[in-house]
Amino acid sequence: MDETWTRQCNENVSSSDDDDERPLSNTSRSGADGSSDASSSLRSGCPVRTIVWPFTCRWLSCRTVLSLLAMSGFFNVYALRANLSVALVAMLNDTKNNSWRFDWRSDSSVKGVVLGSFFYGYITTQILGGWLSQRYGGKHVFGFGVLATALLSLFSPLAVNISVWLLVALRIAEGIFEGVTFPAMHSLLGRWAPPMERSILVGITYSGPYLGTVISVMLSGVLSDTLGWPSVFYVFGIVAVVWWLFWILLVYDSPNSHPCITTKEKHYIEKSLATSNKLPAVSLKKLWLRILVSGPAWAIAIGHVCNNFGLYTLLTSLPTFFQGVYGFDIKSNGRVADILRAKGILSTTNTRRLFNSLGFATAGLFLALTGYSRTRNEAVLFVCLSVSCSGFAQAGFAVNHLDVAPRYAGVLMSFSNTLATIPGIVGPTLAEGIAHSDNDSTMLREEWRAVFFLLSCTYFFGAIAYVVLVSGEKQSWADRHQTKRNDYEFHELNSEQRQPHSALSTVA
Repeated sequence: MDETWTRQCNENVSSSDDDDERPLSNTSRSGADGSSDASSSLRSGCPVRTIVWPFTCRWLSCRTVLSLLAMSGFFNVYALRANLSVALVAMLNDTKNNSWRFDWRSDSSVKGVVLGSFFYGYITTQILGGWLSQRYGGKHVFGFGVLATALLSLFSPLAVNISVWLLVALRIAEGIFEGVTFPAMHSLLGRWAPPMERSILVGITYSGPYLGTVISVMLSGVLSDTLGWPSVFYVFGIVAVVWWLFWILLVYDSPNSHPCITTKEKHYIEKSLATSNKLPAVSLKKLWLRILVSGPAWAIAIGHVCNNFGLYTLLTSLPTFFQGVYGFDIKSNGRVADILRAKGILSTTNTRRLFNSLGFATAGLFLALTGYSRTRNEAVLFVCLSVSCSGFAQAGFAVNHLDVAPRYAGVLMSFSNTLATIPGIVGPTLAEGIAHSDNDSTMLREEWRAVFFLLSCTYFFGAIAYVVLVSGEKQSWADRHQTKRNDYEFHELNSEQRQPHSALSTVA
């Protein structure tokens, strides 16, 4: 089966000049025993790998396969996160089935706890996710985070029937496992994304959350109406488990451990990442100290917090705004950034400044205009423009982790995402506290105007702070080597000392 897989992979490759699409043959990388890495990793004769890789070897680079599978992974992550908001409405309106225990249906405070419980778990594992992915590799940490969340989602209907507080505990657990996903993915991208392709690869990867949110909300409504609200949890949970099988079989922690990567692609990635990944590891204590005193690291964190403050508040509070004020019930940038940098039109630092400022300034402007909208259609238009324009910032702060510290991108993401999770808890509560005059429509409109003005100011503050502090260059602390033997270290994966498809392991 191994030889058949290799022959198929090689036969499916065109003889064009694009060496990037030619797979590495088994004979080109042999282990110490004379057998190839590819052969040793495929002794199980996995039919999925046998069928899929010949196709991807011909049409897609390995780093593209990684970004597409990562995008679908984040699709699942956000689908599992967002489906509860629709399912909750359906389950509370399910008056026909008396077997479900909804004695809390009229208690709005309990409903708020159910919806917000996810973030209480989510904030606790950001730093842990960065440490685990740096030590063991992002592939397994990311995959296990999604798998565990999917399995817990399958038990949601059972938890609801037992106790609402069991559902809350289950949602907190889902947040705990999902908390490792973003740091793990940035750790993977730090090993796979060439500097001049970071914006496009990150853009593809992080389009998954937006697709997952939108599509899951739409499908959850359809599933609730046709198959009942429990199907929302079953369908998305099963889809995520199936995705995990493909992820664990087809994704590798680094180019060195991939059995089907082309020689040219492997050398291109390794050369573009220079020598930073070959330097000795920085100690945990020193790394965090240097992050905390680094201006560029705080630029990323401030941008991340300001972006999420606006986004999370909008996602959770917009239905209340439209219902209260208008009586309305609501049921390609990365590529441009890479071109500007590759052609020398703008430096990496100025490219990040441009796109982050463009995203934050336009998002803030349209949010301010939302507060002064006179009709429901105007409000919808301004909100849509605000959310859409904020996407420019994906080529700003969102990818900047990989510029500043490619080797420790997962750790840096855990730092910024920990702080950026706080708005998910504070933002909706703050909006409810400001806009509370339900019996006075004029006063309610003024209160919501204050909410949107606050969000707008947050975006502009984030834009200014980012411009002042940002750097697109790799920081010196990201390359400095460890000097004390007895300090804890972040050990990099040394692919040459292990099999490509080995289990989690640490290499000193």
